[in-house]
Amino acid sequence: MKNNIEQLIRAQRKQMDVQEPPDRVWAGIAEALQRKQRRRTMKWSLAAGIAAAMAALLWLLPDKTPDYRPQPAAARLQQMEVYYTSLVATKRLQVNKYCGDYHELCNDFSKEIDTLNNMYQTLKAAYKETDSNEAVLNAMIGNLKEQADLLTLQLQVIRDTRKEQQPAENIL
Repeated sequence: MKNNIEQLIRAQRKQMDVQEPPDRVWAGIAEALQRKQRRRTMKWSLAAGIAAAMAALLWLLPDKTPDYRPQPAAARLQQMEVYYTSLVATKRLQVNKYCGDYHELCNDFSKEIDTLNNMYQTLKAAYKETDSNEAVLNAMIGNLKEQADLLTLQLQVIRDTRKEQQPAENIL
């Protein structure tokens, strides 16, 4: 069957070659090819423009990702010292407000805080001698936290003592 088709085409080829399509057919084909080429060019131009705009945007925008760098021990110590010493000072002022009424209790509290503070000063000297040892730094921070916690507890003891000493009619 294939051979029959080939023979038919060869036999009528001369007849097919003689007839050319009209010029308007060729013009339509050329126009369709140009439209297709323009669409393809526009798609690629649009894609390239979007890619260029995104690249420019990424290049021009500042980098907002945080640059994580572990803090040096000295900076960390300084931040913690400032925070906890101000916290301890504030709580000491709160405790000292009641010292006139609870003098003996405040003396005991003062001794406890002074003991912790002396230990902190010893740790601080050891920290300098050991070239910023991380374990000593952690012990220093722990001591400062302990001072703040102790003062909070002392304030609570004073408040509880005041409540117990108030006359019953003031409670009602």
